[in-house]
Amino acid sequence: MWGVRRFVVYCLWCVLLLANSSGQVSGAEPQNYSEAIAEYRKNIEALLPFSVEWTTSSRELKAAFGKDKEALDYLESVASTSGVPLETLEGFAPFAEDLNRVRQRLSPQEQKFRLSTKVQRQFFWTDGTRIQIRKSQQSREHERPLDEGLGEPTTERLASDFSKVNVYSYVPDRSPKLRRWLGRSRDGGLGGAVSSKDVNRLLLCSYPPVGKMLEGIARDYLQSGADRWIDLPLSVSRLDRGGATEGTDMVVLRGAYIGTPDQRIDRVTVWLSRDKGYLPVRIERSFSGGPLQVDPDPRFPVRLIEVVEVGAYAKYGESYYPHLITTTTFDIDHEWKARQMGPITFATEVPRVPVQIHEEVVLRFKPRRGQSDAAIRLQFPVDTVYLDDDTNKWHVERAVNASDER
Repeated sequence: MWGVRRFVVYCLWCVLLLANSSGQVSGAEPQNYSEAIAEYRKNIEALLPFSVEWTTSSRELKAAFGKDKEALDYLESVASTSGVPLETLEGFAPFAEDLNRVRQRLSPQEQKFRLSTKVQRQFFWTDGTRIQIRKSQQSREHERPLDEGLGEPTTERLASDFSKVNVYSYVPDRSPKLRRWLGRSRDGGLGGAVSSKDVNRLLLCSYPPVGKMLEGIARDYLQSGADRWIDLPLSVSRLDRGGATEGTDMVVLRGAYIGTPDQRIDRVTVWLSRDKGYLPVRIERSFSGGPLQVDPDPRFPVRLIEVVEVGAYAKYGESYYPHLITTTTFDIDHEWKARQMGPITFATEVPRVPVQIHEEVVLRFKPRRGQSDAAIRLQFPVDTVYLDDDTNKWHVERAVNASDER
C-alpha cells in the first residue's frame, strides 16, 4: 500500500515539475493582458498611500534636427516657387508660420538649448484617488528639496515656505476638485487657480509610476515611462514565459492594434518581472505593416518608436517600486532618407536612430505615508488672487469660505 502511495506522489510531483518547466502560466498568474495590468497595479496599490520625490530630465540628440531640416527644405522650396512672401498669399499663411517656426528651431541658440539637459524636480503623493503635486517654479531650482525639511503646504506656510513652489491638490469629491497654488510673484502678490471641469488644463505635471490608477486626470504623454504599456487598445495580445533574464523570471507581453495612419500596425513588447510584482523591466513600442496579428509579418520590418528601460528598483515589504527609468525615442534617419531615390514603403528596411532621451530618477520614496487634511485642502492665504478656470473669473481670498469676485 505504501508503495502505491509513493508512486502516486511521485507521479504528481512529475506532473507539477513538467507544468512548471513547460513555460505555462499557473492559475494564480496572469493569463492575458488585462490580468497582467491587474498584477502590476496590485503591486503598486500595496504601497498606498505613498509619496515620491523625483527628478525628470530630457534632452534631444543631434539626429532630432533631421526632421526639422527636411521640413525646412520643403517649406523654403514652396517659398521660392511662389516668388512673393507666403503670408501675402491667400491660404498660405500657415506655411509662413511653419517656416518661421522651423527656422527658429534650427537657430544656433535653439539648437544649443535642445541639446542641453533640462531637469525638473517634483514631489507627488497619492492615496489612489486624491493627489498632491509640488514642483519648483524654475528648472534651475531642481536641487531644492520639496519634501524633507519643507513640511506640508498648510495655509499658514504657503506664503513663506512655499512662495517659490507650485502646489496642486486634487480631490475628486470636492468642489472645486483641483486647487493650484502658484506661489508669490515678483511684485509680492500671491496667486492661485481652481477648477472642476477640465482639471487637465491646470494639471500639466509629470507623473511617477502609479499604474495609471488616476483615470481621467493625467494625459498619456505625462505618464511615467513605466506605465506606457497600460490600457493600450490592443486588438490581439499574448503572454509568453520569457525565462530568466538578468536574474529575474520574465513574462513577455506581445500585442498589436491598428495605429495612425490606419494602415500602420502599432506594436508593444513588455518584459515583466514575475518575481518583482510584474514590474516592467523593458518596454518596446514599435510599428510595422502587414496583417493585424501578434507576431509581425517577416515581410514587413518592425520600426522602433520608443524603448523604456527600468534600470533600478527597490523593495518595500512585499512590493517593488521603480527608481530609474530611461525612455529613448526613435525616429527615421533623415540623413539616410535624403539619400534615397525611390519611394519608402512599409516593406523598406529603414534605419531608426535615437532622437531624445528622457530619464526619471526617484530620490526618495515613502510607502504607506499619509497627508494631513490641511495639506490636502490647500486653502489659500488671505489676499491670494486666484482664477476660477471654469468661469474665467478672478477672485480674492478673504477668509475661509469667503472671497470677493473681480
